[in-house]
Order: sequence, then structure tokens, then C-alpha cells
Amino acid sequence: MAEKSNMTRQIVKEGYTDGAHYDKFRPDYTPETTSEIVRMLTVDYEANSGERCDILELGAGTGKLTSHLHKQLPSDLKFVATEPMEGFLKTLREQCPDVTSTQCAATSLPFPDNSIQSVVAAQCFHWFANETSMREITRVLKPNGNFILVWNIQDVSVDWVDAVTKKALTFFGDEPQYLKFWWKDAIDAFPGLRLKIRKKLNYPTAEYTIEDLKTFHSTLSAFARMSPGDKEEALGEIEKVVRTHPATAGKTVLQYPRIVDLLQYVKQ
Repeated sequence: MAEKSNMTRQIVKEGYTDGAHYDKFRPDYTPETTSEIVRMLTVDYEANSGERCDILELGAGTGKLTSHLHKQLPSDLKFVATEPMEGFLKTLREQCPDVTSTQCAATSLPFPDNSIQSVVAAQCFHWFANETSMREITRVLKPNGNFILVWNIQDVSVDWVDAVTKKALTFFGDEPQYLKFWWKDAIDAFPGLRLKIRKKLNYPTAEYTIEDLKTFHSTLSAFARMSPGDKEEALGEIEKVVRTHPATAGKTVLQYPRIVDLLQYVKQ
């Protein structure tokens, strides 16, 4: 288990270094998704008195969700965003200068026991879905506190998207990914958290050229940490699938569908 966690940390360090590139090409969060998360975060909440944080965001990345939450959360609520990667934290602080942020990992949270009303992790929990992180999350959460997970994901019910995704996954090896669902197995096996709500929300279809699709894939960790030559070859394999699939062959603009997976867990 420790060996696997060390490998995951190394993959993250190598694959997530360019925060500006990631921020430019990764999907944003819709108003519907943001409003639903804010509702989950704030329903029946009681603001802390004297503590350092009410709402904690883990793995905030470049601040894509952070900026939306900061605008919609009640002003009396103390919101802290955390991010372990220095390059991403730099972009986060540039994008969200009014948000309190700190560099730390989910395995070691600098907050007191039972001090936080809600924790949210957007597009990242698969990276730290392990017992150490979940024990740390439940340690800092208040009794009956919320743990919110959200991903914007490709809609693999569409045949050509499924074909592209399966090809992309061949380059990830043993690397954690949302679509492998190892994160779901880990959290379901953990006794400290109970699933309360799971929702699938709509996401606007993106218009991509083939180059846009390749650029999006270049932000994924497995591709981002490749050498230039290997990356070009791997992205070429993605392009080959698109150019030969019956649904996309000959098209210059692709309708790339996504959906939102939103889950609310409660500390038991």
C-alpha cells in the first residue's frame, strides 16, 4: 500500500506541473453544478467560532471550482482551498487572490479534530482515495459533516467517445483514474463515511477540433509526463481513433459530450 501511494505521488509530481496549461484546457464547472455543491456544503451548517475553517477544498488545482465557490458561499463562512502541487498553487493564487489557500496533501491536514463542517474535492479524489486520506478527512470533519466529490467526465455512453477513452486509458497503466472506479471501491470499504446522495448532472457539449481534443488529452497526467516524442506518438493514436471511427471520420468539428458525477458523503 505504501509503495502504491509513493508511486501515485510521483506520478502527480511529474504529470501536474504546468498549472496555466491545465487551467486553459480543462472543463469548467457549470452554474447548476456549483449551486448544487454550495447547497450541499451549506445546508444546516453552523459557522465555527474561533476555528480556522468551515469549508475545506482539497486538491483545488488551479482554482476552477474555487473561484465559483468563493463567489457563492456565505460571507460569514471561512473557506480554505488546499493544493499539494506548487505549480498549481501558484496559478490558484493568481486566479483566486481573495481566497485563503495553503499547500498540503489530503494525508496531512493542518486542522484540528472535528473542526470543519464540509470538505469538497473536485476532479481529484481518485488520486488520494486511500485509508490514510480518508481517516484524515474524517478526523477534521465535524460529526455528520459532509464530504463532497465531483467530476466533470466524458460521456462514454457515446460510442466514439468510449473508443477514444479506452485508447487513452491504455497509456495510464496502474495510474489512478476516475473511470477505473478504484476510488469508489476504496470509499465504499471505509467505515467512516456514508453515501447520502449521488447525482448525474448535465454538462454542455463542447465543440472540439481534432487538435483541441489532442490538446485536452495532453493535460491528462499520463500524457503530460511523457517525453515530447512519446507524447506526440500517443496523441497520434487518439487522432487515429477519431479519424477512423464511423461516427467521426471526415469531420472537422467534434461534439464532445460530458456529464457531471456529484456525490455527497456524510461522516458516520
